Amino acid sequence: MVTHQRGFQRGPESARRLASAGGQLLAGADDTHGRYTLIRATSPPGDSTPLHRHTAMDESFYVLTGSYTVTCGDDQFEVSAGEFVHLPAGLPHKVEAGRTGGEKLILGHPAGLERFFAEWDAGADDVHELGRRHGIEFLE
Repeated sequence: MVTHQRGFQRGPESARRLASAGGQLLAGADDTHGRYTLIRATSPPGDSTPLHRHTAMDESFYVLTGSYTVTCGDDQFEVSAGEFVHLPAGLPHKVEAGRTGGEKLILGHPAGLERFFAEWDAGADDVHELGRRHGIEFLE
């Protein structure tokens, strides 16, 4: 049991900006002892991730506003405000914001997704190589 843990609070003023994720890091590996990452992200209308898969991380979304079309393996989900979607590790997936855009909470388990976005924000040239270093395979 870890005895040096403490609770924490984080809001818009204290959250680290992750521009390439479209939002803010609410909790990351350093905060959660590697258990999970939580990012609040805003997407403009039609914004889309490329088709990709995480080798060892489950990814989930809770939609706060707007809507998203989420492709996961052979399934496609229309996810609106108040809805949740889970994307298991290993399954190819992509996320596209609806016609009004949206805002979502992104949960990565275990933690570390924020490190990918931080390196991308710092100017990584090759997103495919960056992805490989972080257990993400881009398929498009």
